[in-house]
Amino acid sequence: MQLKENKIIMKKDDIKTLIVVIIVCAVCLALVFILSRKKNIDTLKPVEEYNTYFSVTNYMNSYISYLANNDREAIYNMLSSEYIYKNNINQNNILNIVKTYNQDSMISLKITSIDEIKIKNDKYIYYIKGKIIKNTLESDEVIDNNYNVLLLADYSNLTETVYPLDNDNYEKIINNIKDINITKNKYNKIKSSSITSTETICVLYLSDYVEKLNNNIEEAYDNLNSNMKDKYQNVNEFKEYINSNKDNITTIADKCTKIGKDYIVIDSNNNTYTFTEQSVMKYKVDIKFNS
Repeated sequence: MQLKENKIIMKKDDIKTLIVVIIVCAVCLALVFILSRKKNIDTLKPVEEYNTYFSVTNYMNSYISYLANNDREAIYNMLSSEYIYKNNINQNNILNIVKTYNQDSMISLKITSIDEIKIKNDKYIYYIKGKIIKNTLESDEVIDNNYNVLLLADYSNLTETVYPLDNDNYEKIINNIKDINITKNKYNKIKSSSITSTETICVLYLSDYVEKLNNNIEEAYDNLNSNMKDKYQNVNEFKEYINSNKDNITTIADKCTKIGKDYIVIDSNNNTYTFTEQSVMKYKVDIKFNS
């Protein structure tokens, strides 16, 4: 009788041990799953579609225009509902919280990069870097050299909203976004973009690079390919080369050819620029002046 009772106790102990082992294994598996699961920020990559790039650009410039005009209604309806809730924003206090650009002249956003993250089907986050430009007849002046912002897109509803970063940790904000559902209003509809031709891209790259040559020689130097950097070992040597050809530089494209990832542009002065594309609006360039 005592032997049977011992066997029963042992069986009960075995069951308890088995349950503990199962629980420990389940916890370990859960931890492995959590630790191995990619965060949103880990899937961040450059935008690869031209139409997406320019659609985002169009939307953001509409937003910047409303900021410059202090249009409370438009700004409010283009902002992310999460950002509005987090900052207790309403149409009365919005201009005290959201950074605006009160200028007498036209304001625009020159985007330097757009990276994207796919949250779910038809749900995307765009991480945008750029510069706020004050445009006048005489010149263009950079009034914000480090403008960063998130654009949330809900393609199921054809809507987008802006999430200003305000020096916040953008990685933390991106990782906390689990879904995107945006109710449509008259301001937050996705801006369409027409199909971009090879000729259009050539003109864009040429005008973009000439603007860098005129206003930011360091950035223009950084965009050179390895062959050009072998010729001009530092930015001062390159600056001398550009200054000696200053009168020959133009933004007027005459011919354009695409070979693989290379856009070969011959301008109206017969200078040749070869732009090797890395992603949309990111390139390395080789220059041959007709001198």
